Amino acid sequence: MNGIDAVVIATANDFRAIEAGAHSYACRSGKYRPLTKYEKDADGNLVGSIELPLALGLVGGATKTHPVARIALKIMGVKSTKELAEIIASVGLARTSPR
Repeated sequence: MNGIDAVVIATANDFRAIEAGAHSYACRSGKYRPLTKYEKDADGNLVGSIELPLALGLVGGATKTHPVARIALKIMGVKSTKELAEIIASVGLARTSPR
């Protein structure tokens, strides 16, 4: 969650909501489970996936008014919340160690 939180904070989204959602999602079965999964494909390549809820926004609030958040979004080239979610998921995978 460290990498995810960093991007969420940089874009003026609510990292507390993201954290709460992720941890709730991880224990939805009654036992705390990882959000990421790594496996080898048929060619032997490492393939990672991540599944977590992301309550993100690009319109309104600090996301549009905070100058640093606007710069962060511009640097990333983000045009939609879907794109932002994809970047955040990528960072989450990059910061996770395959077990």
